[in-house]
Amino acid sequence: MLHTDQDNALIFELPEGAECDKVRRYFLHLSDKVCALLNQAGYPYCEGRIMAMNPQWCLSVEEWKSNFTHWITQASPQSILEVNVFFDIRSTYGAHALVTEIQTHITETLNDNQQFFLHYAKNGLSYKPPLNLLGQIKTETHDGVKSINLKECLRPMEIFCRIYALKNNIYEANTMSRLRSLLACGEIKESSFREMVFIFDHIWNLRFMNQIIEYTDLRKVNDVLAIADLTEIEQENLKNVLSKITLFQTKLSFDFFGTAQL
Repeated sequence: MLHTDQDNALIFELPEGAECDKVRRYFLHLSDKVCALLNQAGYPYCEGRIMAMNPQWCLSVEEWKSNFTHWITQASPQSILEVNVFFDIRSTYGAHALVTEIQTHITETLNDNQQFFLHYAKNGLSYKPPLNLLGQIKTETHDGVKSINLKECLRPMEIFCRIYALKNNIYEANTMSRLRSLLACGEIKESSFREMVFIFDHIWNLRFMNQIIEYTDLRKVNDVLAIADLTEIEQENLKNVLSKITLFQTKLSFDFFGTAQL
């Protein structure tokens, strides 16, 4: 994407006999340099401070395990917001085995705390497609212009894939890769897979093209699309795609609650 900020964290292995805070200080110093260089390179600091330079996210393996245990066993709306991004954990540099160890811990903890999926599914059902009762696109005013946030439109699909990836012990972090894995393991049917891919691709491509146009016009690049920038046909296509987001949520509702709760 043309518009993306930093989302990173650091895992360190604590040497025998070493003091955790001293080791952390070393890695915080390193992380501060790396995050600053990323910022200079065009990846701005995360507004939510989800970065390795934040002591909260520069932790030992055991501290990370403790965090995930708390997030899963003491699930709440706030903890689910925090854990969302960390369930997409993937190793980018260093000892990859540290990430594998944490992923294994996540799987084991979830297996012993299946009720977490109920809380997470409820969170996924809380996101509604931006359509009104008449099926028209529900807009918000952004800088005086009627707009829609395309990143928010993708969120129900991302949560859907994340939940079922966790349920099926799939460690892929990419939404499309997760969908392919869910098809392979039989969690979703071929027809549902094709529909889901089409919905995700349509919104994702629209998001990317919008960012290109904003960049070309020297406007602030973000995920907000001005509805007036779309032709009538494009608006109709978007309405049809948005109305199909319930495809994801209907399965969530039946699988975890046994009924439709949309």
